[in-house]
Amino acid sequence: RWSADGRWVAYETEAPEGWGLWVVSASQEPRLVATGGDPDLFSSLGLYWMWSPTGAELATISRSPLSTIDLETGESTDLGSLRDDSFSAWAWSPDGTRIAFGASRGALYTVDVRSGERSLLVRLPGEALPSIWEVLWSPDGAQIAVVNQLEPDGWRLYVTNADGSNVRVLADDFERAGVAWSSDGTRLAYAEWSEPDRKVRIWVAPMDGSAPTEIGSLVASCRFFYKCNLTWSPDGSRIAVETPQATA
Repeated sequence: RWSADGRWVAYETEAPEGWGLWVVSASQEPRLVATGGDPDLFSSLGLYWMWSPTGAELATISRSPLSTIDLETGESTDLGSLRDDSFSAWAWSPDGTRIAFGASRGALYTVDVRSGERSLLVRLPGEALPSIWEVLWSPDGAQIAVVNQLEPDGWRLYVTNADGSNVRVLADDFERAGVAWSSDGTRLAYAEWSEPDRKVRIWVAPMDGSAPTEIGSLVASCRFFYKCNLTWSPDGSRIAVETPQATA
């Protein structure tokens, strides 16, 4: 994946001793910047990483610690362990200043990437919320979408303001298949599985408080844990759905 400034590419390699994260630019040879756990041990915390949306800075989680790496200066910053927080999903704020991450029992935290200061942003309302599976910051930075698993099964889609206020439920007890913000942050698309025909139904929820609207469906299967990638067109007029068998 390219860095936001277009000067660096980061990529993963797999080896018997674990995952490796490498970076390369037009002027520098590839170099290893992080390593992870055994690729064959699904239950172990391996190597998670993402680019900052504002520059050549990486965030990595490897064997629990959260770190950032500035490729311009070579400086690495340790932001602390996530082991005690039952890390489950994360997202970098659009302005590059904070990382939000989910934990057990509906807890959503943020950490300042400069100071390392960590705080509980919000504890999502409701019972039996074992883990957060997706955290998606809106492109304008004003809101955060959260997909939380329910017990014994099902999913709930929340949206909260970036300061943790105004938490609301957009979809409850649904079979998640994907979530994506529109480029202007005014709408949130989500997909769900429909029984018994196994169709993927696509909904769009405006952030003005209007009810979600179903815009279409397709017969398809998703390639990873029943998750289909959703992508908005730049003008916000269409949504692409990525599956192994079809794209709509």
